[in-house]
Amino acid sequence: MRENETYGDLMSYETYYWGAQKHVTWDVWEDRVSFINLGDFEGNSGPEAHDRRQ
Repeated sequence: MRENETYGDLMSYETYYWGAQKHVTWDVWEDRVSFINLGDFEGNSGPEAHDRRQ
């Protein structure tokens, strides 16, 4: 999970569910899910691909 801050204020949390392959953003101000990515996008190739690049 990653916290997103702007000017010192917590704006949202982001997480990636590896099993379901979904990227989700929780908006702290709105107290709701604000984004769900249902497809592939850069940076979500999984831990194996990250290990191979190093």
